[in-house]
Amino acid sequence: YGDGDKHIVLLNFGYKQSILKQLCDAGCKVTVVPYDMEPSEVHKLQPDGILLSNGPGDPMQMVPYLNGFKELALKYPTLGICLGHQLIALSFGGKTKKLLFGHRGANQPVLDISVGKVFMTSQNHSYVVDEQSLEDTGLFVRYRQVNDGSIEGCEHEALPILTVQFHPEANPGPAESAVIFKEFLQKVKSKSGREKAYA
Repeated sequence: YGDGDKHIVLLNFGYKQSILKQLCDAGCKVTVVPYDMEPSEVHKLQPDGILLSNGPGDPMQMVPYLNGFKELALKYPTLGICLGHQLIALSFGGKTKKLLFGHRGANQPVLDISVGKVFMTSQNHSYVVDEQSLEDTGLFVRYRQVNDGSIEGCEHEALPILTVQFHPEANPGPAESAVIFKEFLQKVKSKSGREKAYA
């Protein structure tokens, strides 16, 4: 899909078409692959970046594939959305837990801790990353749910990895968080952190 100069491989867990549209509109070439594709096969596609999509279900069902997700995230700039966010946290050693009441709807307030700004997001999830489990993973909390304080996204302290629990591609819905794609593509363009991956 698309014919841009940056090649993004989208691992499909049940992705939304609007994710694909956002990437193509931003000038990317996108290859959609099944979530269980071997990392060696993904490497052959020579991506500039990796996106782990949203999808239904308990992230712990994906435990057999976590090492592969981590291998890709160590090598390429990576964005995880919703389920993809949870899987990146798990693959780096974090844990997930089920919310008593899931987050649903298109008016969920989220704080971007890096700039101190709150924006409205679209959400539909029952599981969250357990904050205490992030210790020693290299991941830190970047986004937080204003209502209950739960984690809404992470960033890696040394690698170009960004994850969000909410849906930045939501359509219709709040558009403020589309900046997430812009930030991810900046990481792709700078390739910052790749050198560390080979160290």
